[in-house]
Amino acid sequence: MAPDILQTVLSALSDWKTCDDAVTSQIKNLLPNNSCTKNDKATNSKNSITTKATRKSKIPRRREGLTHRVNSTYLRYAQQIVNQSLSTLSKVYKEQTDNHSNSDVIRTSVNCLVEVTLYCIQVLEGLEKAKVSCKPLDIEKAYSNIIAKMINFKMHQRAVSQLLYLRRRLLPRCKPPLRSECVQHTLQEIKSIKPDSEEILDFVVSCVEACWYPCEDEMHVMELTKPVEMHDMEVMKLVLACHINCLRCLTGYKNGLGITYLMRIPQLREIIVGWCRKAGRVDASVATTQSDALLRVLTMACNSLKTLPDDNSERILHLRSFSLQIFVTTDRFTLASLLDLALKSVIQFEKTCKNDINVMYKKLLSFHDEIACLIKRYLDELTIECRTYIEWIDHYAYVAQKANDYKKAIDIYTEALLSIPPTLIAQFSTLASSHSILSSSLIAPIIPKLIERFVKVTYLDCPEGNFTPIMELLLNKKSESEKDVVALMEYAVRVIRIVGQFEREICVRRMVESILDIYEKEEYPIRHARVLIEKAKLMRCSPLIEDRDKVINTLNSATELLKTEDFKNDVGLSRLRNHYLATAYSWVAITSQELGQPNADSFKLALALWKIILADVPPRGNEGTVSEEKLKEVRECLDDVEGCYKHLRILYWWEMLADFLESVQQPVNLILTLKLLLRFNNGVRENVDESLSDSVGIFNQLGQTYLQLGYTGKAGLSWSQAKMIMESAYCQTDNRLLWMLGYCRYMSSIGHVDKSRNVFNEARQLAIARLESKDKTNMDKVAKRMRYEQLLLADAAWTRSCILLGRGLLNEAIIDGKRTLRILNRLLSNIDRTGRIRCKDPVESNPFLVSSDSDGKNRVEEEESVLTLAAQRWKLRVTKRLLECYDRLGQLFGLRGSIKEAEFFFNKGLQLAQSNNAHSAMSSFLLNIAELQYRKHCWKESNDLLNEVALMQRQACIIKREEVKINLCLGDLKYRLQDYDQALRSYYAAEDILANIMGKEYIMNIESDDLGDNVLQTPRAKQLLTIPASRTPVVKTSADSTVQFECFLLAYMKANLLRRAGLVMSKKGKIEDASEFLKNAFVFNISMLEKAEHLLILGKIEIMRIVKQLEQPFLTYQMLCDSVLCLPPIMNVGGAKSNHRERKHANTKVTADAIQKVKQADEYLIEAYKLAFACGPTYLAHDASLAIAMLNIIKVYGHIIKRTECTDITEACTYYLEMTKGVAAKREMLAALNEKLSPEYLQDDTQWPGAISDATSITSPQTLMMDSSLLDEDTKSRRDYLTRLQSLYKKELTARPGEFSPTFVDNLPSNWTVCSISIDTDANDMYLCRLRRQTKPFILRLPLKRVSSERGEDDGLSYEEVITEFNDILTKSAQTMGKTCETKEAKYQWWEDRKELDMRMRNLLENIENCWLGGFKGMLIADSCEDPKAVYELKGKLEALMAEALEDILNKKDSNKDSARLDILPELCKVIGRLREESDIEDVIYFLLDLYQYNDIPIAYDEIDVDKLIIDIGDAISKYNNSVLSTDPSYPKNDQHVILILDKNVQMLPWESLPCLRSQAVSRLPSLSFLRDRIVLREHANKHYAKGTSEDYTVDRNKTYYVVNPSKDLSNTQNEFEDYLKSFPEWDGVIGRPPLEQECRNGLANYDLYIYFGHNSGEQYISSHRIRQLDRCAVSLLIGCSSGHLQPAGEFDPSGVALSYMMAGCPALVANLWDVTDKDIDRFSKALFREWGISRDNNERDNGSCISLVQAVSKARKDCLLEYLIGAAPVVYGIPCYLK
Repeated sequence: MAPDILQTVLSALSDWKTCDDAVTSQIKNLLPNNSCTKNDKATNSKNSITTKATRKSKIPRRREGLTHRVNSTYLRYAQQIVNQSLSTLSKVYKEQTDNHSNSDVIRTSVNCLVEVTLYCIQVLEGLEKAKVSCKPLDIEKAYSNIIAKMINFKMHQRAVSQLLYLRRRLLPRCKPPLRSECVQHTLQEIKSIKPDSEEILDFVVSCVEACWYPCEDEMHVMELTKPVEMHDMEVMKLVLACHINCLRCLTGYKNGLGITYLMRIPQLREIIVGWCRKAGRVDASVATTQSDALLRVLTMACNSLKTLPDDNSERILHLRSFSLQIFVTTDRFTLASLLDLALKSVIQFEKTCKNDINVMYKKLLSFHDEIACLIKRYLDELTIECRTYIEWIDHYAYVAQKANDYKKAIDIYTEALLSIPPTLIAQFSTLASSHSILSSSLIAPIIPKLIERFVKVTYLDCPEGNFTPIMELLLNKKSESEKDVVALMEYAVRVIRIVGQFEREICVRRMVESILDIYEKEEYPIRHARVLIEKAKLMRCSPLIEDRDKVINTLNSATELLKTEDFKNDVGLSRLRNHYLATAYSWVAITSQELGQPNADSFKLALALWKIILADVPPRGNEGTVSEEKLKEVRECLDDVEGCYKHLRILYWWEMLADFLESVQQPVNLILTLKLLLRFNNGVRENVDESLSDSVGIFNQLGQTYLQLGYTGKAGLSWSQAKMIMESAYCQTDNRLLWMLGYCRYMSSIGHVDKSRNVFNEARQLAIARLESKDKTNMDKVAKRMRYEQLLLADAAWTRSCILLGRGLLNEAIIDGKRTLRILNRLLSNIDRTGRIRCKDPVESNPFLVSSDSDGKNRVEEEESVLTLAAQRWKLRVTKRLLECYDRLGQLFGLRGSIKEAEFFFNKGLQLAQSNNAHSAMSSFLLNIAELQYRKHCWKESNDLLNEVALMQRQACIIKREEVKINLCLGDLKYRLQDYDQALRSYYAAEDILANIMGKEYIMNIESDDLGDNVLQTPRAKQLLTIPASRTPVVKTSADSTVQFECFLLAYMKANLLRRAGLVMSKKGKIEDASEFLKNAFVFNISMLEKAEHLLILGKIEIMRIVKQLEQPFLTYQMLCDSVLCLPPIMNVGGAKSNHRERKHANTKVTADAIQKVKQADEYLIEAYKLAFACGPTYLAHDASLAIAMLNIIKVYGHIIKRTECTDITEACTYYLEMTKGVAAKREMLAALNEKLSPEYLQDDTQWPGAISDATSITSPQTLMMDSSLLDEDTKSRRDYLTRLQSLYKKELTARPGEFSPTFVDNLPSNWTVCSISIDTDANDMYLCRLRRQTKPFILRLPLKRVSSERGEDDGLSYEEVITEFNDILTKSAQTMGKTCETKEAKYQWWEDRKELDMRMRNLLENIENCWLGGFKGMLIADSCEDPKAVYELKGKLEALMAEALEDILNKKDSNKDSARLDILPELCKVIGRLREESDIEDVIYFLLDLYQYNDIPIAYDEIDVDKLIIDIGDAISKYNNSVLSTDPSYPKNDQHVILILDKNVQMLPWESLPCLRSQAVSRLPSLSFLRDRIVLREHANKHYAKGTSEDYTVDRNKTYYVVNPSKDLSNTQNEFEDYLKSFPEWDGVIGRPPLEQECRNGLANYDLYIYFGHNSGEQYISSHRIRQLDRCAVSLLIGCSSGHLQPAGEFDPSGVALSYMMAGCPALVANLWDVTDKDIDRFSKALFREWGISRDNNERDNGSCISLVQAVSKARKDCLLEYLIGAAPVVYGIPCYLK
């Protein structure tokens, strides 16, 4: 063979573009090879880049020798050609990779090069058999190299064929030889897999077989000896290369489909890892190189799997595990890098896995199990800083828990703890000797983190599981001493306390005792004290009561140890002494408060000690910065910066809730606590963003604290500082919203309501935008976040309520207040439900319990629950807000006049305060209740409460502002008791306190932390609390030195005091002094309520001044008070104009001054009325209306206005008097309508409250939408009716006097007469107002004592005398009803007593008629005829008679005769025409004579023949009555109805039983608004009937529901009516058993008539609140004791169940005003049924005509044996109702 031919071939092979079949032929000619058979050659010729391997393909069989002699030259040529071909293939691959080319030329060249290489290798094999061979394993290496090249060009099937052949060559070199049965078994397993295709399965089987080099155990991989022979190492490298190439084939074949089968062949993975491990033991560098190659292949495999469409995350995880197993076979990698790769793998798997969650975690658990086996070899590398190890352990246990294998999770942490090297434990112990436990855990986190995880997974997540207690695990460590692990045990206790787990309480206690035994207090005083504090915290949360009692003793022991100066082995911890001491003192204060033994000194000491620690750090907000070195020193003096910070926040919340302090400095300590928090946020805390954000919240809280104290200037500065932080730095949205809401309340409190509204709307927009953007700031826990949201919603609703009240929208303010309460109650319930931990430790096993008592008094229940610490914190926050909410709601309902609701909320707040030992809150609620009591005129109850508060305040030494409040209440009480001097003394005392606390010096020193001598009792305490001068920081105050002294709220309180004092002075007649007080009481931006009271008092004082100036010759104030006066006034006919001009001319100076004062007083009173009527207390509106009425009387009869203006005055006076009747009931009615149209259960409390518009009315709260299409016609009609009523009530709030008659009078039926009665108890005057359709209102002012005055008597029948006598009758009646009479004499005496009481009641009613009404009782009597002619005839006769009687007198005085003729009003003529008695006529005569006086016609009463006038007027009245009867004898007189509108002072009296009214049809209502409602109801009901039917309200008697004897103790009543009621088959009801609430609701809502025979009003079966919620209510007969009684409430409007029926829309309610006996009231009931026509036998009815229910009641009274004591009790609330 010529060398030049060889060079030609090599040259051709070096340029891959020239490689073709010709080159191949040349090489075959150059190197003939006869070792192959024909089949071999055929097979080789078919194997190309595109050739596919089949299952039946054969491996070419080699012949044992060559057919010709080969010399060594061939060997050299073949080797050169192989090397050149492999080199050229590398170039081709690079070209292909770089240019991304795959042309035909490349494919041809590659085929050529591969063919040439394989051919030459076969030549080498032939030479080897001919005993002419190359170096050992050169042929195997050549095969390995060409296989790698073939894989590069994706000749996977051909590569696998060569790998199979290479395996045949390598196996003989492996010892022991391959066991064929093992290979076949594995291959059969693979073949059993359901393949994607048969072709892929065949390929996978070939790959597995090609790389099957078994490695059953390390000793049998190869029989290697020492030293290892070179060729043995080469065999290992070749085997590993085969593995790599097989994996590459699986990865590249079919785009990676082959690799998907790898995870199903675990044996192959074990073989590969085994060879890598063995290689590493022999030659680390070789093993590293091969391992890197394997890892690259596996990485490529993972990337290929990611490109496949199916979910291959599980296969990728398997490959990651495979990679990590190979990863650890080398020594180049650390534990951290291994764990980092493992964590990345599992995290990626979690993100991409689409399998079932349970399956996924089971796969992950298997992965972690494999990693755990790998990690064992690295544990010696474990260091105290290795955080990755903790992360991996956490994830390992987390996956175990997710896979529901809790036992596995526990074992993971247990094994991790047991595997910790002792050196790490010793290192931690050394750290703990000079650092706090927390600091040590941060420096060396690995063991503490494992302990923390172990505690959580055992004590918290799996408390019922069996596990080794942490103490035993730590003590079982093989350390040199227990002192090495005691620090870890202390950390474990800390963790258990923080997680709040008490299931293993005994184990924890034992651990604490063990720690205390190891930390001997003589040698380790600080550490011993530190553990005592932890022990006290555990005991405080224990359900065992005796443990809680021992907490303070334990803490005191800790404080004594910490006061020592000899620290022994704890010198390194001496800098922490003050912190631990402060912590101990703070817990003493908290525990003392919980036990009801407040200890203010401990709290002060704690704050002082913390301030010493932070002395170098000024609060945030003050100028100046602190060096990092100083901050580091401060941090080193604190055990736990964040823990201490949070602890101080707990103290703040607790302080606001429970009032720790017994001294006047309670608010000071609140402020100091907040200031300490600001010091923490000025660099001590390392998280700057969080510190800034928290500072906003703290300044917000600081502002609220100042605001609570009344210092609005300092409060405003706090909010301003918070705003500056928000503008300059990041602030969490939550804190920004809280600031905005707090700022809203601040602005509202100082009178800037509009600005407050704007800020609130901005806050609402921010909150909505945050929700829409799904801002998840601080959403570390869903439950915690939900609580934050609920608190924020509660604050928002609360703020909105404050703003609405400031705008005068009382009902809307209450709606938002109730919404706040709902949110807070739900939140508190959630905390109480989800924050509790069950404690089931058996008491017998507790070594800390005293067991000497055999009766077990010292034991508690075996199963009890306690709140976790986190839940306690949340509960404190919510409870604080609940206390404020209860207080505010009580105030709001008090303003509305809903006295029961106000008392309910105040009592709820008091109970909550008592349960938390909150003395300050208790004092506040007791003061509120006391104020309600004296306003209800319950003098004794109020006085007792005030004495209790005074005692509590002396014991608790509360703040000065609370002293002001109690003095104010005491003054108010004494004023109402008419002890004016004592009232002034109380007011002056309060004013002195206010003057002191409003002074600049007091305000400047408000933040002083002077502890006082009572706290610093010992030199040691003084030494501890001394701050070195060098450490005192410079704190700069605000540049604005005047703003901080503003205290508007205190100024408002002072103004209130001055107003009250001015009112008292006016009562004493010192008008000028009173005016001076009122002048000083004026301040800007006062609330609407304070302004209303201020203006009312000003108006009253102006009236007093006006009266003094009325010095006309014939008009004195006494005469004005004693006379009957009417509106419109009666003038003389002839001289009216001239006399007016003369009066004006004669008294110009006085009149002009009086006019000015009247105008001023009128403005004051009308404005006061408007403010009070909108949202003020009902008594203010009532007093304003009476004052306006008095002023109008003065205007008219003082000749201050013109005669033409009198009509308008009458209309206005009627308006003010009537609109203030039943104000509370009307407000409650509007609230009930709102509730019916927008029920609470439809209100969405999860959304922010609605925006506040600048309109005067506010839309209803956000509700869930109601689909109107689902409502039936009746329901729609009812909703339209309710909507109309709602609109009418809203219009009332802004109505004017001119709208009164069109709204309330013009819609009255012609046969109805409305008579309104009002009493001015201060002046002893009665106002009667008569209203009829198309008639101007007519008002009479009747002095109650005028009759006695006319008769020359000293005493008359005063209001107090009537009420006293009435109450005495009822009291004695109730006493007699409670008696049991066993003898005949006793029964006789009982009846005599009852008859005497009946007579007293009759006499009282007669006296009321004769003395109060007198000649004007006709005002209450219904019209009998509408004959204008008869009326005007009587009018002319009366005028003539009066003129005739005065003729001689006027002639003597030479007066104009025409001036003697009065222009008597027709309405007054009707009133006079109803008189019968001479005494009544005499009363009218004196009234008419007084009118001459007021018309400037002086009259000498003794010169007038009154007796003759009486006779003449009597004759005229008789003639008038005869004329009426003869005019229209068929006039339906019996269908006339009188409806009484009674004010709060007279509603308890039975006016219907007055002699003049007893035979008439008389009903009553609380106000004209309720009468209007029933007229609207009548119109609504009549829409359903045919036209032409009666407009009266009718009842279908067949639709009747009854409740009889529900209490089962009225057997007589049941026997009397049971058969009767059951005789009506259409009726339904309940007899002899208590009805369900739903039955009562059904009876009231779905029937026309509801009858109740039982005790009281049946409120015990259906509450008033439920009744109010009804959309409709049947006509109701409540035949029970006091069923119609409206409880008088002093200054408030009366309340009772009857009002609830009115609000539910009951057309008419028959009820009893007081308690009655069953038999007599049964007689009344039977008569009522008979008279009304609901008897089965209509012949029993006395009158065949249809009569109203009101008429029937009037007639039925006669059937009572005691016609007044029992017969006067039943009354009708409502309008006339008729049976169909």
